[in-house]
Amino acid sequence: MMTSEYYVINVEYIRMDIKRQFIMKFKIKEQADINIVINILQLRINVNNCPKYSWRGYYTFGIDKKILYETKVEYNALKVLSKYLKPRLIHHLYKWPNGLRFKTLKKIYNNYNILNTQLKN
Repeated sequence: MMTSEYYVINVEYIRMDIKRQFIMKFKIKEQADINIVINILQLRINVNNCPKYSWRGYYTFGIDKKILYETKVEYNALKVLSKYLKPRLIHHLYKWPNGLRFKTLKKIYNNYNILNTQLKN
């Protein structure tokens, strides 16, 4: 009977190998993009949802192509979100004078100034 530690080592090895294949296949070069791939693979391939087989079994049968496809779809979605949606969200949060985060920061700053003036007097 194999221990769970054995499967953890196998999952780490499989995740590392799939990351290498994914980066080579889709020619990913930026570190931010590599970090996205690493995070996706950590969610997709773990001890609980990865088939429990040995390294030899992994090399013989490979990994399900569905995992690579789902990783590519999620990677593309996150790239689009970070490229188009994130700048718009930041703009709307911090725009002057009625951005949501701007209003909150303005209140905090004003309360801080009031407190400082009261302490000085």
